[in-house]
Amino acid sequence: NSGILQMYYNLPLWSMRTSCLVLDCSPSVRVISLLILIVMLPFFAFYGKPHKQIFLSLENTLKVGRLLMVGDSLQHDILGGHKVGWDTLLVQTGIHAAEFAHSDQAVILKSMIQQKKCEPPTFLIERVK
Repeated sequence: NSGILQMYYNLPLWSMRTSCLVLDCSPSVRVISLLILIVMLPFFAFYGKPHKQIFLSLENTLKVGRLLMVGDSLQHDILGGHKVGWDTLLVQTGIHAAEFAHSDQAVILKSMIQQKKCEPPTFLIERVK
């Protein structure tokens, strides 16, 4: 496993944007890019929020005792922070703004948590100024 991980960390960064593979490159570059993608796919790890590794990597880089995840997504920011034991703060003016605009924030938050099967944030704030 450590050999594969070391190889992964030493790989060059490839942009897998569709436009690069389809529009911006010559046919030979497209073929080579696709072949590399097919051969190397088992060695790539695709992850982002809420995957735990993203948060652990940040925690390791910052080397602080306590972190607060601030975000507008229950399913990405808040869930990710919760997975690693951080306090979380949900900003209401983000992607859930329309839902929060209709009723009492506590009622809406409880409903959203039940619907999305998410963890509740530690804190809730209307907006970041």
